[in-house]
Amino acid sequence: MTMKSPVANLVDVNPKEMVAQNCMTYAYFSDKDKPFKEHPYIFTVDDYSKIISLPHLFARKFDETVDAKVLDLIDDKILNS
Repeated sequence: MTMKSPVANLVDVNPKEMVAQNCMTYAYFSDKDKPFKEHPYIFTVDDYSKIISLPHLFARKFDETVDAKVLDLIDDKILNS
């Protein structure tokens, strides 16, 4: 919680009309085929094409015990681009 920390005064906050530009992290909270769980879904290899097609720089949430292959595919994409 950066904005509640001693360094909060160092953070530049964009105006509300620029909110779409502020977040470069993709968190997957809802899907027409999955129930809403109030937490981000864990990405799997089935989500790979969606992840790489988005403009976001980061994605959340991965779990190598659930699906390590998606992380391997992302690593390969980054390292071989």
